[in-house]
Amino acid sequence: MRIKKLLSFLTASAVVASTMTAFTFTADAANAITDFSYKLLFTTVPTAGDTAKLADAEGKEADVMTVTYLGGTWKASGNGIAPNANADRPTVSNGAYLAGCAIQFVPEVNGEVLVDRKLGSGKAMKVDENGKNTLTLTNSTSGSISTQADIETFTFDVEKGNTYIAYATGTGDPFYGIYFEPASSSTHTLSGAVNYTGSADTTGWKLVFADTKGGEPIQGDFGTEYSVDATQNRTYDITLVD
Repeated sequence: MRIKKLLSFLTASAVVASTMTAFTFTADAANAITDFSYKLLFTTVPTAGDTAKLADAEGKEADVMTVTYLGGTWKASGNGIAPNANADRPTVSNGAYLAGCAIQFVPEVNGEVLVDRKLGSGKAMKVDENGKNTLTLTNSTSGSISTQADIETFTFDVEKGNTYIAYATGTGDPFYGIYFEPASSSTHTLSGAVNYTGSADTTGWKLVFADTKGGEPIQGDFGTEYSVDATQNRTYDITLVD
């Protein structure tokens, strides 16, 4: 299970007290690929139209998402699969997927997805939702990466029953797999350290964790440590109030 943690962007401008010079947060643990409950690794070359299910940590298939390999003709590429030739690469029409090798998936429940693939420098993976392009995820580094290398950037929310297509034009880079974490109403203790430099009296100060999807903000005491019970699969904006 995983919670997105936005714990490094806060600056003195986020607080009321003018005597505060700086503070930073450190989380107990960064998000990791092992935090996802379900996965499907693309280790077998598919035929266009083939379908597959994701599996849990024990390798048992689960009814959480159906994946369809769109094509084009696929080939093995390293530890994954890729368009067999230039003619098999995806093409678009009116900004959305039209044809070619791509990964289509339909989640059975709401959650978060990471499509793991190689992307060259400056290359982008597109994600269409119900036939309309809604997301562009770009590798802004100077070299090729697996999108596992930037989980926060390449993880996105999905909704039950919607049809998603992941693809990239102008590249034959391979797909390695797809990872999924169902949304959950369960909570997880989010904790770590607060490093503060300044001379203000911090008595009564509170950390406020606001769910970007709404709901009642969570307050925690401000001190050298923080600990709040946050909802799984949510992104929180964090502010400090006196």
